[in-house]
Amino acid sequence: MTFLDLFAGIGGFRRGLERSGHVCAGHVEIDKYANKSYMAMYGLMYCPYETDTGPDVNSCRMCSQEVRNECDGERCKGEWYAKDIKQLTAGEIPKAEIWTFGFPCTDISISGRMAGLHGARSGLFFTVTGLLKSTASENKPRYVIVENVKHLLSGKRGGDFTTVLFELWEAGYDCEWCVVNSKDFDVPQNRERVYLIGYSGRRSGRKVFPVGGTNTASVKRLVDGRQGERIYDSGGISVTLNATSGGFAGRTGLYAVAVESLPGISFIDLSRDPKFTDISRSIMAKQYAGITNHKGETSGVFICKGNPAAVRVRRLTPRECWRLQAFEDFLFDQAEAAGISDTQLYKQAGNAVTVNAVYEIGLKLKEMEVNHGVSQAF
Repeated sequence: MTFLDLFAGIGGFRRGLERSGHVCAGHVEIDKYANKSYMAMYGLMYCPYETDTGPDVNSCRMCSQEVRNECDGERCKGEWYAKDIKQLTAGEIPKAEIWTFGFPCTDISISGRMAGLHGARSGLFFTVTGLLKSTASENKPRYVIVENVKHLLSGKRGGDFTTVLFELWEAGYDCEWCVVNSKDFDVPQNRERVYLIGYSGRRSGRKVFPVGGTNTASVKRLVDGRQGERIYDSGGISVTLNATSGGFAGRTGLYAVAVESLPGISFIDLSRDPKFTDISRSIMAKQYAGITNHKGETSGVFICKGNPAAVRVRRLTPRECWRLQAFEDFLFDQAEAAGISDTQLYKQAGNAVTVNAVYEIGLKLKEMEVNHGVSQAF
């Protein structure tokens, strides 16, 4: 089936659905850095024959290399792209069988602004449902896939989620939903998110969920402290990647990683009154700059007596964060080669949906289409 990738980010929905056999018809993304990554990852360039371009133009066509080789500007077969979803009208949006949107969680997340569904950012949900409501019935997508933080279920004492269901019902969709954890989809990350599948035509009943397996692994915390200073065992699963937290390791957490065997020795405790101890503590260090007690930088090494090993405490790299969202390394390489900074790469990973979870949903939707004898193309 064809799909539109709204609030696309770096295309977690796209990658998962493409891997499960669906075809992207276009995307919407306002963040210039995320869109730059997206274009690099999926081989897109603005159509060379596009005449209506510029900073004030909200939508246009993008072509892959394959399309560009055959495009003559008369009937462009490239993908549709729009920058700002708030500037769109229903008539501008191409027809597709699926709409996907992980709308902003800024006002819903416990670590966010807590303004709720009607907040300035999370309120963009109503922009999408408004477009759905104003789309002619013959052009509506058959399915919508919605993703957000788990707190959407309980925010405003359940009022926000009730509003979500009611808005989608008014737009013509019955919904099923489930909280899924990324750790159940072959990635070592504890990331709980609620997914909703909306079915047009009032077709009720559980069809897609449950998905994924069951992973009983847990996060193993070695050292307590504030967010960004806690240290976790790399033998467990990672904490949820965060796109907005500040501090040295606020986005990823800190992890103790063994690097080599060494003779057993005592530990050095770099506190205000440094001393040797029999019990290891985390030591304060500047990342990549040797051992120091510089406040706010929690990185370095400690030696484990009895099980001799040098252990470096460090945050995850951008590549590792992308892997935790199940993006292949070649996609990360293409985004990095496009000149995207580490700061943006961290942010993009934290904002993304987990590819493997979407892949499983895409397989279920494809199976439903086959079992019901419905054509998978318009």
